[in-house]
Amino acid sequence: MSAPDLPGWQKVHRGVKLWVGTSYQVKVVADRAGWTRKIEEAGGLLVTNLCMGPGAPFAARGMRVVATNSPRSAYYAPGVEHLYGSTRECLEAVISGRWRGR
Repeated sequence: MSAPDLPGWQKVHRGVKLWVGTSYQVKVVADRAGWTRKIEEAGGLLVTNLCMGPGAPFAARGMRVVATNSPRSAYYAPGVEHLYGSTRECLEAVISGRWRGR
């Protein structure tokens, strides 16, 4: 999914956190393209090299539910409920504050 395909550059719903995980190399491109700034202005974070395996920080940071497009994240991150869907479904949930995915 590319930036023009996103459901608008809207704000992250109050009470919802948006973490976009990527590699350092992709973040450099996002920084140069202005996407990192847009994500941050919307209330999200673009994070690099965050391990989605055991020990992922979700539960420790008080999160109870995680929506993800990553089967690996859904399998390995303990202590939280996982909602699995497409990137679009995850972003729509971040904006609306409601899960409409599968």
